[in-house]
Amino acid sequence: MPHPQSLPSRRPYLWGRRVDDLFRCACRYTALYCACSQGAHELVPLLLAAGADADARDSSGATPLYVACLHGHAACAQILCSAGAALDVPKNSGVTPLMIASHHGHHCSVQVSRRRTRLPVVHLKRARCVQVMLAAGANPTITAPVLGTQRTALQLAFDAGHSECAALLCAADARRPC
Repeated sequence: MPHPQSLPSRRPYLWGRRVDDLFRCACRYTALYCACSQGAHELVPLLLAAGADADARDSSGATPLYVACLHGHAACAQILCSAGAALDVPKNSGVTPLMIASHHGHHCSVQVSRRRTRLPVVHLKRARCVQVMLAAGANPTITAPVLGTQRTALQLAFDAGHSECAALLCAADARRPC
């Protein structure tokens, strides 16, 4: 097996098969999708260099960028954006990666300190994903049907009470006035 750094850039085939086909499972998850869902940002450039499709979709229409934003893995999102992944590709439901990062801004990873205090240390990872997406040029004015009405990323952030995400979207001049 060749060392990953010795692989030529954007090589679509490995051992005679497409890289995405080697690792795709029944739900159409690719190795890149799985790496992004787990936050394995070290693997993302290796898989892209080996020819993995940055815009491959799973059975629900989610891309690796969508799943990176869903789980708050800003490093993976940054690498995918830099590699030219499509920013505003919606899932089958119409929700874009920017929208999901805005909506899930409250799902921060909470870690209880080792001193057994009752105050958790909170990391706001989704706000960083919103920042990455906006810097890459994601469109904050796209709407999708959420709970029966058309909503933008800014409205989803406001609805969920994520002031950090809402402030970033307002600064990006999103459709709704702040």
